[in-house]
Amino acid sequence: MIGAEFWVVPDGNDVGDGSQEKPWTSIALAVRRARDLRRLDQVATNEPVKIILRGGIFRLTSPLLFRPEDSGTDTSPTVIEAAPGERPVLSGGIRVTGWRKVTEKIPGLPRVARGNVWMADAPRVDGRTLEFRQLWVDDQKAVRARQPNGEEMNRLVAWDRKREEAWIPSASVKSLRWTPQLEMVIHQQWEIAVCRVKSLRIEGEKACVTFQSPESKIQFEHPWPQPVMSTNGNAPFFLANAIEFLDEPGEWFQELPSGKIYYWPRAGENLNTTQVIAPVLETLVKVEGSLDRPTAGIQFKGIAFEHTTWLRPSHEGLVPLQAGMFLLDAYKLSPKGTAYHRGLDNQA
Repeated sequence: MIGAEFWVVPDGNDVGDGSQEKPWTSIALAVRRARDLRRLDQVATNEPVKIILRGGIFRLTSPLLFRPEDSGTDTSPTVIEAAPGERPVLSGGIRVTGWRKVTEKIPGLPRVARGNVWMADAPRVDGRTLEFRQLWVDDQKAVRARQPNGEEMNRLVAWDRKREEAWIPSASVKSLRWTPQLEMVIHQQWEIAVCRVKSLRIEGEKACVTFQSPESKIQFEHPWPQPVMSTNGNAPFFLANAIEFLDEPGEWFQELPSGKIYYWPRAGENLNTTQVIAPVLETLVKVEGSLDRPTAGIQFKGIAFEHTTWLRPSHEGLVPLQAGMFLLDAYKLSPKGTAYHRGLDNQA
């Protein structure tokens, strides 16, 4: 037996009653009504509350919030589920529109890209130009302009921990005008660092790269894994986020602070009709509770979660240790040991 059903569709109307015949368009409204039912003890202990989503994209402007008062039980859960045979998507993105083919000369754009690249202004969200690190074109993730392309990578030449300098082949950067948005992505054993480039200095066949703070100190100081190894060779890397690297279909670049977006369409993509999505929200669903008042008994079934952003690498760099956990501080302990781990050799 079903305690209550609320229906939601992307093009519904919140003045309806939430029935299958008069569905709402706001999932948050359905969650609120489910909360009210539980607050007023209008759900039997053996009856679920169902929020049924029809197929399509639900564009969220803030995370769906679940609190202790939303809690269900094992026998009376709150279930957010897809309608039978349909695919609802909770999206944290916004559509990018107004594309036009670039005919004027764009400084730094490679010769091979001229006549192939399209441009649009970034959407404005909450009165500000949207900044982002991902872009989806008809559900396919585009590639942030990089060098080299594909799965190819270069190798570090040297790594000076004392001076906080990385040395790379100068051929990697000879095409560049100076760009403050340039990033280096370094693959070092089990972790991948993203470091914003502060300066470049070419000396013959080598180029010296320094990084912005706070990631520079953490990246050069943390004990392991270091990117220069005697056994496996120096770490591979690629450079990203410069218009000079926009040199093949499927790549894009966002110029800041103007926000202008440049994209080279893949074969078959028509930007007059193709759906291009940029992410806005970091979090689609937020569950808040405490040990004393936990949140429980909430289920999701058949729901897709798409188009989220994460801007930490753009603003503070990213130096992780493992499992995607980023470091705020990391240095070698001499002598070893802490109060909770006498043999620990580093502070991370």
